[in-house]
Amino acid sequence: MKKTIMVLSLFFISACFLSAVDLSGDLNSPYSNTKTYKTGDTVRVLINENATAAQSNETGVSRDFGITAGAGPSSNTTAYGGQFNYNNQNTGKGTATQSGVLQTEITVEVMEVKQNGYLVLKGQKDLQMNGNTQKISVEGEVNPMDIEADNTILSTKVVNAKINYTGDGVLGNKAKMGFLSQVFDWLGIF
Repeated sequence: MKKTIMVLSLFFISACFLSAVDLSGDLNSPYSNTKTYKTGDTVRVLINENATAAQSNETGVSRDFGITAGAGPSSNTTAYGGQFNYNNQNTGKGTATQSGVLQTEITVEVMEVKQNGYLVLKGQKDLQMNGNTQKISVEGEVNPMDIEADNTILSTKVVNAKINYTGDGVLGNKAKMGFLSQVFDWLGIF
């Protein structure tokens, strides 16, 4: 009995040691933190992007042009003369500030597994509410080691990321500049 308990204890300790070391190298092992991905698998991308941009521009242009001419007899009793002056000044200033925050989650598909093991991801989500359509699309590459155990990855870890967010509908249309405003803006009238 004592010998059986000792053998079982030794067997149990050996099993614990081997499972902790994971000599197999299998990425799908329950003891490994990384899963092997293939084309068609899905990954959840957690988008948390903050963007702020500011631009300022100031220009000044000044042009002066003048012609003065005179002619008359040598006696200087009568003089003929003329003068033409042209002066043009233009000063312009402009400031543009833009900021945006996008926080959402989107499930994307593995489109390709590259030679280096990186995954090429691509996906789109369309959301319609009260006549408004919002489209979110994500493309990029990720290192599978960066994917968490719950199959999520932060958008900040996506290489060559292309994250597009567009909206159409009543709200999106109201935010756009009208036709006459666009013409006046193009002409620089106002």
